[in-house]
Amino acid sequence: MLIGGGRIEGKDYLNMALVKGEMVRRCGSFFMWELRLLGGQMLPNITSSGSSSSCWRKLGDHVRFMETNIDKTDLRRKFKEERMQEVRERQRLEREEYKARKIPTPEDILVRKIELAKKKVAQTRLLLKKFDVPIPEVETKPMAHHAPEILTPEERHFWKKMGQKYKNYVPVGRRGIYGGTIQNMHLHWKKHETVRVDCHMFSDEQIKVMAKDLAHLSGGIVVDIRKDKVVVLYRGSKYKQPKELIPKNLLDKRKALKKSLLEQSMNSVLKHIGDMEKKRRQMQLEMALEVENSSTVSGIALGDSTP
Repeated sequence: MLIGGGRIEGKDYLNMALVKGEMVRRCGSFFMWELRLLGGQMLPNITSSGSSSSCWRKLGDHVRFMETNIDKTDLRRKFKEERMQEVRERQRLEREEYKARKIPTPEDILVRKIELAKKKVAQTRLLLKKFDVPIPEVETKPMAHHAPEILTPEERHFWKKMGQKYKNYVPVGRRGIYGGTIQNMHLHWKKHETVRVDCHMFSDEQIKVMAKDLAHLSGGIVVDIRKDKVVVLYRGSKYKQPKELIPKNLLDKRKALKKSLLEQSMNSVLKHIGDMEKKRRQMQLEMALEVENSSTVSGIALGDSTP
């Protein structure tokens, strides 16, 4: 039995942690909560290592007082009432805040959506900057620039026919031009003079830009850009396979895919922003027409009322 002063029957001054555990077991969490309120600064002495016997006796007196004079149901009721009062106060503040809030108009909601979309585009552009590969110093020299040989009309026509005859091709998908594309072109040029690059996922303007990039990165010559979105490139009469088939200023396969996904997301958000701005302008025109019509109707009513 727990007695004041930290004693249990037959034991003198047990470990403080054991006494505290016995109190919690017998009296419950609500009893300990009320003990903290009534005990003041004496409860921390339970966990202190250097507690005096007088502190233990005072704590024991509080325990005996609470066991005799306090009902546990009253403590539970008091604790529950305080919690419910806190909940009611919080709900009241939330209702007042909701009533004081301005009800947004459809135009305000649209403006907010446009602002959030523009923030998303700015964040995507910051992420795209991580995929910008710096150009090495060797490729910035004048001798490293692409200087293709000049073909006569007969030679160009011949290699155009040969490109249509050969079936070897390199696909360019959603990743665009990356290191693996140039590597595959050099591997095809090892046995064939021409190679076809399939760019069926891109528009005609993008294919023209991609043809120039392919010629610059691989060192080949653009012979033909067909209507079925195929670019034919000739390797050149003095072609020698380079030691490094992948240029250093291009991304690998994984990074190119991440970059393409970010670009696709940014383009879709930009398109959505354009649609929302168009809808906003239409709403403003409709509101202006409504104001104009209401003013004309009020003017007619005033004219009719005058004698």
